[in-house]
Amino acid sequence: MNRFFPSSGVVSYNTVVGKLHDKGRRRTSWIITGVTVVVLGAILIGFTLTKDDKTESWYTTASISKDDVLINEIIDNDFGNGRNRGIWRDIPDLSLDDIIDVSTPTADGTVTYLDERSESRLKLGCLSEGTACIRIGDPDILWRGLHRYELTYKLPLDDFTGTGKCDRGMVEVFCWNAAPERWAYEITTVRAQINNADWLENPQCLVGNKAPEDGANCAVEQVGDTIAVISLDHPPETPLIVSAEFKGSRLTANTFSDKFILEPPPVPTSDQGKFDWGDISWVPVILAFLFLGILLSTFLVRRKGRDVVKVGGAVEAAFAESNKVDSKPMSLREMSEMVTLSVVPPEGIEPYEASILLYEQVTPSALQSWFLQQSINGHISIEGKSGEKLEYLSDIEPELTGPYGKVLRDVFGRNAHETKQQVNLKKDLPTPIIGKRKRKGWLPSRGVDVVYEDKSDRSGFIEGWKRLQISFQEWFDNSDYWLHNSIAAGKKRWVAVTVAVIFGILACAALSEPDSGGPIGACFYVFITGLSLPFITHRWELLVRSPKGSGLWLQIEGFRRFLQTSEQRHVEEASKRGVLRQYTAWAVALGEIGHWKKAILNASSASDSGVSTSDIYFAGSVATMSSASHAPSSSSGGGGGGGGGGGGGGGGGGGGW
Repeated sequence: MNRFFPSSGVVSYNTVVGKLHDKGRRRTSWIITGVTVVVLGAILIGFTLTKDDKTESWYTTASISKDDVLINEIIDNDFGNGRNRGIWRDIPDLSLDDIIDVSTPTADGTVTYLDERSESRLKLGCLSEGTACIRIGDPDILWRGLHRYELTYKLPLDDFTGTGKCDRGMVEVFCWNAAPERWAYEITTVRAQINNADWLENPQCLVGNKAPEDGANCAVEQVGDTIAVISLDHPPETPLIVSAEFKGSRLTANTFSDKFILEPPPVPTSDQGKFDWGDISWVPVILAFLFLGILLSTFLVRRKGRDVVKVGGAVEAAFAESNKVDSKPMSLREMSEMVTLSVVPPEGIEPYEASILLYEQVTPSALQSWFLQQSINGHISIEGKSGEKLEYLSDIEPELTGPYGKVLRDVFGRNAHETKQQVNLKKDLPTPIIGKRKRKGWLPSRGVDVVYEDKSDRSGFIEGWKRLQISFQEWFDNSDYWLHNSIAAGKKRWVAVTVAVIFGILACAALSEPDSGGPIGACFYVFITGLSLPFITHRWELLVRSPKGSGLWLQIEGFRRFLQTSEQRHVEEASKRGVLRQYTAWAVALGEIGHWKKAILNASSASDSGVSTSDIYFAGSVATMSSASHAPSSSSGGGGGGGGGGGGGGGGGGGGW
């Protein structure tokens, strides 16, 4: 009988097998890619629209008179896209009688003074005592965006002056905490000024305990009788301390002055108090860069994943005996056109190996075909209407039956060659119970209620199945039927995962923080993320068959097509030749058992058929193996910078509520 028949244009074959088969796997990969893109897109939109609370401007002035210091605070607080009722502020040593004005030109101006017995005081964050706790806003009205709050109050001058304040040494100084040490938000710009200060000299500023020479982002200047300080990107919960030394004796003005060299910023507009859509218009552009990266990388993956085939015609390519031959990469479509129908299985390869070579993964069909092969080899028998009854037949120790003999040892036991152990794949496993052994040796293992003394349950089969799966994966990882390069073959998936995660995070950071790159930076980062995604979702396409592997694939695919189009007469002929069960094992391995079993059933109904009932049961045993390989599921129960030294006047805390 000829091994090959020319492919006919009349007969149509299902060529969706192997990498070609993997239209299903490819579809799954695209679904995973699509879901990833949707999730990443949603995250990017979320970061684009997420705008945390931040204080845009803290404008404050201190006007010194003979006995007091008049302080005015203009706070422009951005509530972002969240919703807040207003702000709160607590000021040390401030009497309610010394509060001159609390107002807001853009939000609700309801003012509440919380005494030391109020529970709301502590909930806001005010100190329990020693401060005036001021709450601005209505509990029932929520605000978003930028709003202005203004406070005017006075404190005794003695709170600001003295020897040793602000760590200036044993000299008399004026020391003012211009930005409170417990303010909850970062402040983009702090502008602080002191007027009537012509009796002061050597002004300094500290951000927390850092001076400008230590890296603090503040600057101080004295112009006439005014000291001005600016601090940029002022960290939260960090004081801005302004100090200056006395020139001689304290010669202060008799009255307050409203003349300052720095003007307050403009009042926020109504549009600034609305929802901020930020860079949302950039999201389609960013996603376009993501798709561009995915498409380019997918094209690259497809090209790198082309199998290597021996140079020559179909016959030369199919019988490449070595990988050290002249070869060329070839697309799967081109390889499919080289396949020639074969009515006999390829030589030199087992059905389970052919299954892995065809599908490029360890599937249950590979494991099932191995067990069927053990029956064909005479080591075990498979009986029962659904192939549930297994028995060890060989006189050879299980471990010595072949390269995977330990699997048979797991299933039947070490001495199965003597005991002829039987296993019922439908027999329930021992039932676990909660509790301890009553005495040592009472049970083989803790927590086992039912023990089959004859070892006939499927627990050993489950262990053997796991061992076989691991062994096949090791064979797959090391077989010379593929060109193994851990990176190029997509085996080190963590490399692509790491790149995708890092650049995905960078893209999110770029959208949430303009200093991290902004929308343009996000476009670059998602492009890199897109390049890495196919190396994760389509990494199986990077497995490249070697010339030997490609040659065997051509033979295997030719035999699979025969099984796919087989008829009753082919089953009868295989039965006469004594290879029916061998062909059945191949049909299982190559995923054509459904069609092959129908052909067996048709052949068995013929009057002169040589197909037996056991042949039918043999073909139907694979479903039982699949269900028996899983243990039943079980569930179990179970239980900003530091503060400055010296302590000047002002300060306190505050934030949104």
